[in-house]
Amino acid sequence: MGVLNQGKTLLFYYFSIDQNYFQITSWNVFIWLLTLFLTIYMLYLIQQYMISPLRFIPGPYVPILFPFWPGNLIDSASGRHHRVLLELHQKYGPIVRLGCNVISVNDPALCRQVLSVLDIPKG
Repeated sequence: MGVLNQGKTLLFYYFSIDQNYFQITSWNVFIWLLTLFLTIYMLYLIQQYMISPLRFIPGPYVPILFPFWPGNLIDSASGRHHRVLLELHQKYGPIVRLGCNVISVNDPALCRQVLSVLDIPKG
C-alpha cells in the first residue's frame, strides 16, 4: 500500500503544473492581445489577397496592406491627388486599385462595364 501511494504521489508531481505558470500579469495580457491582433490582421490580408473580388485589379500594395495609410490624405490635403491618380493610371492602366474596396477608372467605356458588374461593391 505504501508503494502504491508513493507511485500516485510521483505521478501527481510528474503531471502537476506550477501554480505560478497561470498567473495573469500585464505582460501576459499584452502578449495575448498582440497575438490576437496579428492573427486578425493576417486573416484580413488573406481575405484581401485571396477572397476579395478586387484582387485581380492592379494597383499599389501599400494602401491594401495598410488600410490606414496616410498617403491619400496627405496627397488630398496638399492638392496633388489628381496628379498622383494620373501617375498611377499611367503605371497600372485604366483601372487602378487604390485601397481595400476602392478603385479608380480612367476610361468612360470601362465605367459602364464596372458599374454593371454585380460582384464589385459600388459607392
